[in-house]
Amino acid sequence: MLIRNTLTAVNHGNLTGNYTVLRDLSSERFRQHNTASDLTAVFAQLRQQELDLSPILVTDPKLIERPTVDRYNRMRLVGFVPTRPKAVRFALVFQKANGSWSIDEISVAVVPTESISQAQRLPQNAPQGHPPPYSRTAGQPPSSNAQPPRYR
Repeated sequence: MLIRNTLTAVNHGNLTGNYTVLRDLSSERFRQHNTASDLTAVFAQLRQQELDLSPILVTDPKLIERPTVDRYNRMRLVGFVPTRPKAVRFALVFQKANGSWSIDEISVAVVPTESISQAQRLPQNAPQGHPPPYSRTAGQPPSSNAQPPRYR
């Protein structure tokens, strides 16, 4: 539900040009670093594609890494929603505060579904790993083999 709720908020922001709901669902740290105008600029390239991401509501997301919770009580979810003809790739970090999870970092990109190879999918019995820390830089949309860029 965290993934769907977050991607739905991004979709609504893309459709309306208004990212205040996405910002309001985020952690205090995220809000301190990002105004609604900042988010409008961050998601401009995705919004310009004029895609309706609504199919994410009826398609199950797939994780390509095991969910992890770090020492700061932040949960990291990385994966994709295999919608067609484009898949929605995401890297999301949630901060737990006051008993609920809030968006702390977000990255979303739309890529051809076929570009997501079997090697990128989480194996059923993969051991728990320690993924590298998130960077704070915004970048271009990821290539089909790259991690999505990470935004604060």
